[in-house]
Amino acid sequence: MRRVWVVFLLLLFVSGGAQAQDTEIPDDSVHVRVVDCGTGLCCIVQIPGGEYLIIDAGSHSKENGIYEIISQVTQLIPQHETIDLLVLSHLHGDHNNALPYIFSKNSTYSLDTVLRTGLESINDLIDIDDYTDLLIEPDPGDVIRDNRVLPGHVFTFGENNDVKLTVVCGWDKFDEFTDDLSRTNDRENSSSIVVKLEYGDSSVLFAGDTLGYGGYDEETETDCEAAEEYMFTHCSALIESDVLIAGHHGSKSSSSESFIRCISPTYVIFSAGHNHRHPTQNAADRINGCGVPWENMFRTDWGDCEYPSRSTNECDYGRSYGDWPGDDHIDIWLRFDDEPIVLWDDEENHIRPEYP
Repeated sequence: MRRVWVVFLLLLFVSGGAQAQDTEIPDDSVHVRVVDCGTGLCCIVQIPGGEYLIIDAGSHSKENGIYEIISQVTQLIPQHETIDLLVLSHLHGDHNNALPYIFSKNSTYSLDTVLRTGLESINDLIDIDDYTDLLIEPDPGDVIRDNRVLPGHVFTFGENNDVKLTVVCGWDKFDEFTDDLSRTNDRENSSSIVVKLEYGDSSVLFAGDTLGYGGYDEETETDCEAAEEYMFTHCSALIESDVLIAGHHGSKSSSSESFIRCISPTYVIFSAGHNHRHPTQNAADRINGCGVPWENMFRTDWGDCEYPSRSTNECDYGRSYGDWPGDDHIDIWLRFDDEPIVLWDDEENHIRPEYP
């Protein structure tokens, strides 16, 4: 197999001092780009052999964020290609409002399958008539019936069907795992579809806007609730992953310690922008306390500093002078026989400080 060698010199100011990191990216790697779209989320997946997935596509950073999503989609997915699967974790604008532009009347893309929660319609978002619309049900199982997908269902891609996307959870209606959340917005977030992408020895968990940090409960001896409690209780073996796209942009009500320890990630990525003070220090501290080093935490708002004071609760690691969409795209390379590689797309411009 031909190998593509990519060598990056990283100046990592950590306890071991500056060090060089050599990375080998085989040409059959699965590529995931977490788009720096400001306040929102968009992940684009390129699979060897010409298959493409999009997992969420929205931004509340208005023109700049949506522009970056469209720019990255057109850069990574050639015109006239089919997007094999579009996963909409839930239908909040910061996860879907770029879709009318990606699938406009002038678009050359076709769409094979959409996976969504079913809590709302997507008729106003996608200007394509011919696609399969799958809705998720919360019951356990591994079948599709009447266009319904059950947790545990596996989509396969790649020439040898060796790229797997597993539906971990999601809800088409509010139930006991969202009843503890008083705000409708939080209940909608916690109903998010969560999927796991696997390729050989490498894996990524996409947590959508999953919530679940509820404080420590002495009776259950956990600190999770809502969707994170469901996954901790029902899917603990399934959710273990090398890379975590953190739930709800790293909000203080996400990333419970119980949930993170089940995932046991090596890398954590926060998709955030200049709003809501994400990622929060609370979530980042819990993740670090579960064994993820600070230098393995990536954020698409690297350099963001919404307010100069730590009291704002925005994570200190990676804060400096300011940020704007488009300069902090993050690339994940899933290698079949090795652990994944996670890098900024312009790694040389991201010097990690010593922290804390």
